Amino acid sequence: DIVSPGVRMQLQKTDGSETVKTIDLVGPLDANPEKGRINYMAPLGKEILGKSLGDMVFLQSGDNKEWRIASIEILDFVNQ
Repeated sequence: DIVSPGVRMQLQKTDGSETVKTIDLVGPLDANPEKGRINYMAPLGKEILGKSLGDMVFLQSGDNKEWRIASIEILDFVNQ
């Protein structure tokens, strides 16, 4: 229930839209920002590390909007 390395989370915009973004929080060797795989030591990773389900996150992306953590699940690295 807490964001840590090795989890996938769904983030939902808090502006009332149905927009959802998927982010995998991974270690440096598995990071690939273009595919939503974020290094937990990167600025975005540090921002969301330790957050819980329902917490708000402000993403420094093109839209600069606040997002809510809608789901957290453990990554299955074998099938990635």
